[in-house]
Amino acid sequence: MNKKLFINKDFLKNKWTLRIFALILALVMWFYVNAAQNTNIERVLDVPLGFHNIPDNTAVSEKPSIIRVRVQGERDVVNDLLTRDINVYVDLQNASIGQNMAKVQTEKPNKVTIVSVYPVEVAVELEQLIEVQKSVDVFYSTEKPAEGYQYLDAVLNPSQVIISGPKSKVEAIDSVYINAAIAGLTSNYAENLPVYVRDASGNNLNSWLTVEPSTVEVLIPIVTESAYKLAPISASISGEPSDGYMVTRVIISPDLVGVYGDQAKLDEISYVYTAPINIAKAKGDISVKVDLVNTEGVELSLNQKINVLVKIEKITERTLENILISVENQNDDYNYKLEQNVAKVKVKGPESIVDELQANQINIEADVDGLKPGSYNIYLNGDMPSGISSMKIEPQTVNLQINNK
Repeated sequence: MNKKLFINKDFLKNKWTLRIFALILALVMWFYVNAAQNTNIERVLDVPLGFHNIPDNTAVSEKPSIIRVRVQGERDVVNDLLTRDINVYVDLQNASIGQNMAKVQTEKPNKVTIVSVYPVEVAVELEQLIEVQKSVDVFYSTEKPAEGYQYLDAVLNPSQVIISGPKSKVEAIDSVYINAAIAGLTSNYAENLPVYVRDASGNNLNSWLTVEPSTVEVLIPIVTESAYKLAPISASISGEPSDGYMVTRVIISPDLVGVYGDQAKLDEISYVYTAPINIAKAKGDISVKVDLVNTEGVELSLNQKINVLVKIEKITERTLENILISVENQNDDYNYKLEQNVAKVKVKGPESIVDELQANQINIEADVDGLKPGSYNIYLNGDMPSGISSMKIEPQTVNLQINNK
């Protein structure tokens, strides 16, 4: 006799029974969804190629743009993976100038497996690393400032950048510039803008080159349509350094300012001066921010303080021996004989220049232009090396004998 499973109707209506069934169903669904989410999947990522241990004085000039990497892992991990999470690179420690074949290597996060990499080996071209200094141009938007306004010459800080990279890319540079959007403006445009580098065909070279600095500060004066000129800024220095010290250089940034107003007034302006900078008794560099002194009847494009660095160095003396004396403006019909062929020179100036001065940087000469055969005491002359404040030649004169050939 077959027995049928009998469930009491009251049992099914019991609220605790229903709650237990609901809990069991929820657990089953949770385990099912979690198992589905943690199923391993594969995904392909296009990852930029990096370079380790590039040899000194070389740079990469040709390379693959991307490496295709197939990864495997749990669904939630792989779906959240970004290209920057995987490091794909070649080691160039033993590479040389020219084409090099290198094996692609990878570094990955935990819980991810690299299934494949394509290509597994790449050709990388190395060239000599060179460096140039370039001026930065300003490219303006096609639109102009607001009606009744004009833009003046831009003031860049710095106005030049250092660009380094593979020789062929550096030599291909055609333009170094920033983009300035001045459309509809009625006041000065001041921004910190990225520097772009392009070749003659308009191709961007930034990915191949290092630009230092990569951004420059730009100030474009926006003024009413009136007369305008660009004037150099001169620092007003007051006082003297301590005894035994001297000013060797004054660096002003920015060093130019736009001046606008009546043309007659502009014609009178050669420089725009800073407020006085006191260097009395100074024994070292002085760096300050100062205002510009405005001339009555004109306006300046800058309303900010100017950076001024006054370089102050200790004065030192040094004597250089055995400087060769040259005889200048000789007549081919005569023989010239100096009583002595060398002299010594005592120089005085800033310590950094005097200490580095070499004998071959000093030229001492005896000028015999127009002299006939005979005996003469000739004064010795010399060109003072750059940065030196005084130079004394010993002896001051030398005996010269001129004879017919």
